[in-house]
Amino acid sequence: MNDMFKNIGKALDDTAFKDIHFNEKQKEKVRQRLRKGHKKQPQFQSIFNHLLPIAIIVFFLIGASYFMVTELTEQPVAKGDRSQEPTMETTLYHPPIQEEFYEDMTKEDVVSKLLNSIDYFHSAAGKFEEHRISQDGSTRTLGVTYKVSTKKEVGGYEKIIALDDNTTGIKNDTQEYFYNNRKSWLKYTALNGQKVYTVSETKQKSKRDIVTPEQAFSIDLKYPPISYNKLRERPSFGSSSMSLFAYEKAASYLRNMGHWEIEKQNEALLGHNTIVLAGKMDEAVTNSEKLKGTTEAFRFWVDKDTGILIKSETYDQHGELTSYVHPEKLEVNISIDPQEFIPDLEGYQLPSKQKKD
Repeated sequence: MNDMFKNIGKALDDTAFKDIHFNEKQKEKVRQRLRKGHKKQPQFQSIFNHLLPIAIIVFFLIGASYFMVTELTEQPVAKGDRSQEPTMETTLYHPPIQEEFYEDMTKEDVVSKLLNSIDYFHSAAGKFEEHRISQDGSTRTLGVTYKVSTKKEVGGYEKIIALDDNTTGIKNDTQEYFYNNRKSWLKYTALNGQKVYTVSETKQKSKRDIVTPEQAFSIDLKYPPISYNKLRERPSFGSSSMSLFAYEKAASYLRNMGHWEIEKQNEALLGHNTIVLAGKMDEAVTNSEKLKGTTEAFRFWVDKDTGILIKSETYDQHGELTSYVHPEKLEVNISIDPQEFIPDLEGYQLPSKQKKD
């Protein structure tokens, strides 16, 4: 085999390659060309060649996106035309879900929760009817609708309708009260039929320490305005406070532990689990409440989760109602829209005195 290749090489030298001669200079050029052909391309150069087109595409997309955002969406608004101006989005506040409590409670447990209900819920909305017969025989029936937030988005709304009030002779008189962490407003219709509102700065009440039953029971019922400053803080509300923050009722009705009992540990009411209290009232309590003189007994339905007094009744010696708070609706820890605590004042005017101020 080797002889055959030698013979072929000799034949080529004598024929095809007989006139071709390579000197040392030409041979060196050939060797240099061969070395260059076998030299590998640097790795970073290869990576760069691959990344370059990708980078160009990315920069193109960023530029196109910026153009669409700045040029296509920001249209100029003509002077006086507010239809295209951005509006502030309402931030809803979603409190934690309230869980029902079914364990047995002692007398001290339920009194403590009534006295400190501000600590046990974030927001509430409800509706109830309040009725009472006073010592002079006059009656009053109110319809109360409310919504309140005590934590993150502090504020509230309350609407009171005088369904029957023979103390003033006015029927279906309506008042609406709004407040947030800056201002409070009262809307009503004056006797002359004029729609009026008042506005004032809101004074936030500082947080007070937990009140114990012993501290609450030491309040002198003869001088409640002074003594009640010892109770827990609460929003500046009217009728809804007697249900949501029933501090005074707990401090007065329940002060004699031997005069009342836990009638039922668990009773469903408007989707809530309540504990039912029933007992006799002291004469001092009847007088301080200015209820009908023959009132002598009471019954409370207290939400076991929150300490909210959902329902209450008082009775005379014949078992007839002399006062009550009968609820139609109660929702606890509902979502809060802060805009609900700002009134619509269209058609309402400030009273002349406040206009001058």
